[in-house]
Amino acid sequence: MTMTSNRRRLLGVMIVVVAGALVAGLVLHLNRQKETAASIRPDGVLGTSGSTSIAIQFPWSTAGFCFGQFSVQVHETATTVTVDDVVNHGRGSNCAGIGSDGKHATVDVRLSMPLGDRPVVRSADGATLPLRSPSSG
Repeated sequence: MTMTSNRRRLLGVMIVVVAGALVAGLVLHLNRQKETAASIRPDGVLGTSGSTSIAIQFPWSTAGFCFGQFSVQVHETATTVTVDDVVNHGRGSNCAGIGSDGKHATVDVRLSMPLGDRPVVRSADGATLPLRSPSSG
């Protein structure tokens, strides 16, 4: 073999290794996006009938979470407040770690008018979420 063919062979091997690393990195990135964009089914509401600010409660067994890590869409009518699943956007690189009781976490939402006697309904299955006072958690 000549020196040129050895160089070509080495270059070919290097190209294959780099391409494989790029594909592996892309797969890891897509899997992380899938994990962090996971939806979580809400299971309760913290607030009062006079509240225009309520907290949507959902199961969260991890010890803490980041400010802004979760979001939820709320749809209001005069008779009902409908809540979509909570979206987990993942921990950012600058996370102080807000405390959690290891059972639940919450996302605060602002309503256009006081909750009143409107039920808060989960959009995924139509279940009415229990309203708890903020002090009872």
